Amino acid sequence: MPDYPTLNKAHWDERAPAHAVSPDYSVDRFVADPHFISQVVGFELPLLGDIRGLRGVHLQCHIGTDTISLAVGRGSAPQTWITVTSVSRPEK
Repeated sequence: MPDYPTLNKAHWDERAPAHAVSPDYSVDRFVADPHFISQVVGFELPLLGDIRGLRGVHLQCHIGTDTISLAVGRGSAPQTWITVTSVSRPEK
């Protein structure tokens, strides 16, 4: 039987660095503008409603742009991010 957790981690370890520098993830915008919101969170905000003061857990957060959008851009309480890859956060 395949070792799925190891295969999944390897999958994301391979992709995360490329995603961190991809314009599709807008990492530079997050650095330049603390109120920038990712496209994913912009789409989901009407479904989430008012999240001010709510704590959250983001499972498999990848490089963290959506988690940052929720925590900083929308004023929620602290967010906990959990991801399988150890290379998911770009160094700036």
